[in-house]
Amino acid sequence: MLTKKLSAKEINYIHRHIIPYRDNLILSLIVSFFILLIVLGINASGFYADSKMFSIIKWSLSPLLITIALIVYVVKIKSIRKDLKIGTKYFIISKIDSKANEKYGTYSSGNYLANGSSNRMCLIFDEYKYYCSNDEYLNFNIGDKINAYVAPLSKIVLSIDKP
Repeated sequence: MLTKKLSAKEINYIHRHIIPYRDNLILSLIVSFFILLIVLGINASGFYADSKMFSIIKWSLSPLLITIALIVYVVKIKSIRKDLKIGTKYFIISKIDSKANEKYGTYSSGNYLANGSSNRMCLIFDEYKYYCSNDEYLNFNIGDKINAYVAPLSKIVLSIDKP
């Protein structure tokens, strides 16, 4: 495989893949904070004042949840950070194995009453999945040979084109 240096635009593109994981971390921390508030509220009411088990849970639950959230975040973004640190991309020659049309948005999150669900087009080749625009989706057919640039560790497809 041929390796090349990442451009500034590609570094930005790879960096944007961290944002959903960061958002999940922030939501986990907020939930942990609310659980801590609930536990402290129960403690202040004196309802479980004599319970030894509640005392253990009270001081260990939120730190445990925060630690788990941080570990998941670090593990999820490790390959993305390594790709940014290495600063290279692989050039591969392949062919389109399949095309897919996936739903994403509010419907995929389980909120069936909300508007805003849409389709996301993707081209699948080798072990990679490339999310593309509708024009790119229509431009490529199954079995077409392609040239692709991918991030080596996170397997993020940076670009594809016909040879």
